[in-house]
Amino acid sequence: MVQEATGIIQQLVPGVEQIVDGEPQLPSRPSSPLVEIEQPDKRAAPMPVSPRPPLPTTEEVAAQQAYQT
Repeated sequence: MVQEATGIIQQLVPGVEQIVDGEPQLPSRPSSPLVEIEQPDKRAAPMPVSPRPPLPTTEEVAAQQAYQT
């Protein structure tokens, strides 16, 4: 949908208070400089692998299934 422009076209000036629909729009405050964040140390070696417990035997699995039923 196309709307017709009404009123006077004005160039907005940054840092100056603007009036929009009768409400003052205060200029935004200047942005603060970025803060340098220290980078964490990179890991040189991979994490150690912890051994897994052995899997249950076929007999242990069958006994557990028989117990559950």
